[in-house]
Amino acid sequence: MKIITLVIALICLSQAALADGLSTPTPSPSPAYVNPLGRRGGIRRTERAERRETYQSAANSRAQTRGQRKADRGAAETQAQAARAREQAQREVAAENRRETRDEKPHLTSDLMSRMGFSAQEVAEQKAREQSANAESKKTSESASPSR
Repeated sequence: MKIITLVIALICLSQAALADGLSTPTPSPSPAYVNPLGRRGGIRRTERAERRETYQSAANSRAQTRGQRKADRGAAETQAQAARAREQAQREVAAENRRETRDEKPHLTSDLMSRMGFSAQEVAEQKAREQSANAESKKTSESASPSR
């Protein structure tokens, strides 16, 4: 009985001595603990769930990027439409100004001088000059036209 006890004690001590020598850290990480009593598909299911989460997050980020591009495109189109509307309005205003300028009678210098606040004497002198120039131009146009 003593021998059996001694053999068992040596076996236990030798196992502990061997385990102590193996307890040094390994260069590669040890695999995750697998419960031998657990279900076999548990690890695969968790890996599959992680892959599904990864794919879902990638799909969400792609959808968000597409949405942002679509919003940017819509904003650019709105700005382009506004620019076209401004250009059209400017062209219409310019055309109206050209029509008004074409139909407008020229103002006499004496009228402009009276509006600007020149003295009555200066305005009268300018008006006399304009009338004399107007009379001379009428005489030259009458003599230039052939009479029949």
